[in-house]
Amino acid sequence: MAGLEFTAGIGEGACVLAGNGLHNSHIASIITVDGDPAFARLEIGSTMLFFLASAEIVNIDDPVGPHYYDIKDHFLAAVPLVMFVKCVFRDFAWREQELGACLIVDDPLLKTRYGRCDFKILRESMQQHGFTTNISFIPWNWRRTSKSAGKLFAETDGFSVSIHGCDHKKSEFGDTSVSRLQNKAKLALSRMEKHEARTGIHHDRIMVFPQGVFSSVCPEVLKSFGYTGAVNTAAVATWCAQVVSPRRAPKCTGV
Repeated sequence: MAGLEFTAGIGEGACVLAGNGLHNSHIASIITVDGDPAFARLEIGSTMLFFLASAEIVNIDDPVGPHYYDIKDHFLAAVPLVMFVKCVFRDFAWREQELGACLIVDDPLLKTRYGRCDFKILRESMQQHGFTTNISFIPWNWRRTSKSAGKLFAETDGFSVSIHGCDHKKSEFGDTSVSRLQNKAKLALSRMEKHEARTGIHHDRIMVFPQGVFSSVCPEVLKSFGYTGAVNTAAVATWCAQVVSPRRAPKCTGV
């Protein structure tokens, strides 16, 4: 996170450190607010002391609310604590094996060129810069991939294919009917299996929700059909975000 600068929400309990002693060479500012340190480290010999000026500490039992948890609204309450734990337990905490990036391309047909997206040029960029590309493919288009064009995707390392809805219309996975969701989830898989048989292009059972909409019952339905994950722009079901009753709110299930 070194060098990042952005606007974040600061609560009433947020403070900063002040005083001439802050210019001591043994004190390092980790997070500053308008130039003043809010989270700092003091080195005394081989011992490191961390100071957090904010009185706010994140409570993992607090409800998230109707929308997703935005770290910018709770920055000083959460980020310094995570940074401290990652530093102190660096030899024990899980770490990613490598740094990487994945570009997600939404909706395209699997052709060598789709609109302004030239997949051959994209393949060269992936090889040059070391990133990968995932294509969220609409199952309804399973007949529209030619075998010659499909060869590019089937034989190139770095390309992967996920499942983008079923028909990709009318916020289809925002439905609250379990039976209708089951039909859509099953049909999407059937189409993707036929697509793989025709073209040799492997797909992952990862659902990318069309229009960023899914209902609270949808994740459980996908799980029952063997989907291994889902991707969405928001982490809260659309149906959960609506006030159904002033007395009883529906139980939300995240993806």
